[in-house]
Amino acid sequence: MAAIMRVFGAMVASVLTLVAFSPLQRRSEPFVPIGVWYGGGTVRAPMLVRNPAPERDSWRRDLETIRRLGFNSVKAWVDWASSEPERGAYRFDALDQLLSLADDVGLKVIVQLYTDSAPDWVGRRYLDASFVTDQGAKIGSQAAPGFCLDHPGVRADVAAFIGAVAARAAPHASFHALDVWSEPHIVNWVWFNTPVEFCY
Repeated sequence: MAAIMRVFGAMVASVLTLVAFSPLQRRSEPFVPIGVWYGGGTVRAPMLVRNPAPERDSWRRDLETIRRLGFNSVKAWVDWASSEPERGAYRFDALDQLLSLADDVGLKVIVQLYTDSAPDWVGRRYLDASFVTDQGAKIGSQAAPGFCLDHPGVRADVAAFIGAVAARAAPHASFHALDVWSEPHIVNWVWFNTPVEFCY
């Protein structure tokens, strides 16, 4: 009986060794984000903090608390208007700080892009990019929802912004994903009493 147990034990050890070093086991486990929405400090969104550096320690404490409470991720906005105030000139101070701190704390970050909040230069560059209803009413930008994505110039600049955010976030271990649109092409202003269609 002892010999059988030794052989059985050796077989189990061999199987466990094979499993431990198999390619299937070397793959990383799927990551399921269980997190909270965090905009940095007490603000709703990072773009509301023009200079996040003085709040770095506070953000770190918040992220450490989020991690300690059992969450593995945070989701945060990056808006177009404050991140690209001039075409091609990006300001990612809040994003950089959040990702860097999440790297340290061990949280993943899902970056939600908010391109409805369009920079003023978009309207100056593309005079024909305003939303126009199916009834012919032209709607100027009220910061959100900005300008019509059916316009090829606006669409190209939005794509460039998304690429810039992705390139900035990609080197960080904490970067998990981009959420490229919050409410896709849903536009509704309170002064319309009847349903209307846009981008005509």
